[in-house]
Amino acid sequence: MKRIVALLTCFNRRALTVACIDALYRQRLPEGWTLGVVLVDDGSSDGTSQAVAERFPQARVVRGDGSLYWNGGMRAAMAAAVNGPGGAPEVLLWVNDDLELVDDALARLIEVGQQVKAREKREPIVVGSVYSRRERKQSYGAVEFPYAIKRVTPRFVYSAERVLPAQSMNGNLVAIFRGAWEAVGELDPVFTHTMADFDYGLRARRHGVPVVVAPGYVGYCDRNAAANTYLDAGADLRTRWRNVTGPKGRPLRAWWIYTWRHAGLLAPLLFAWPYARALMVSAVPSVGGAQPIDVREE
Repeated sequence: MKRIVALLTCFNRRALTVACIDALYRQRLPEGWTLGVVLVDDGSSDGTSQAVAERFPQARVVRGDGSLYWNGGMRAAMAAAVNGPGGAPEVLLWVNDDLELVDDALARLIEVGQQVKAREKREPIVVGSVYSRRERKQSYGAVEFPYAIKRVTPRFVYSAERVLPAQSMNGNLVAIFRGAWEAVGELDPVFTHTMADFDYGLRARRHGVPVVVAPGYVGYCDRNAAANTYLDAGADLRTRWRNVTGPKGRPLRAWWIYTWRHAGLLAPLLFAWPYARALMVSAVPSVGGAQPIDVREE
């Protein structure tokens, strides 16, 4: 039997987390595949770990201390899956716990991955597109960076019918086949909460790993609100600065590494932009359909 292991990290969203794991176990998998779940609970105080352990005793729950955020939690989940009982799985699946999955989401990602492997002779990363019912448009998914000047500004890549190549992705629903994660390695620990998923996809491409998006939408999730993030234009100057340099914004060292790694000679200009924006009295509207794309609320 081939195994796909779903990796989730959570913080104080018990109902959403339980519903997401329930939907995972109800997925219609292709013949010959089994599903495992690893949940990293980063210090929840709402009983998430207990609720998951009671309802899904087959799931593995790893406890955090509240300092992991998204990247630390997913790093811990990946390590637990790769080094856990049964050995390394054929597919690691990143899943955000606020995602409402369609019944055949995993089957579609696996099928696309197998098709790409047969064609490219390389195991891929397969991204699922997510739709916002509230905004009636795509909320997360695969991305490209088409802007010559704004080299780190993304735009969604999507087709209802075709498998398309992409440059990177949001980490909301991503199937990473074994050959891909063996080539790329782990998420970079320099990142805390944001940028880690984009960085992983971009690094994968540099390793020759195909990054593709499956056709259609595989789930539903509204975008996270800008309130209390570095995109909150209504906050006072001190709060905006704290948000932009905090773990859910653009921490100085991590953001510099990201821009230098992926924007080349434009890195100094692009590095300065979010901090300059935070110092403005009013935020300047962003350009491009996919941003802000990696603001997370655990």
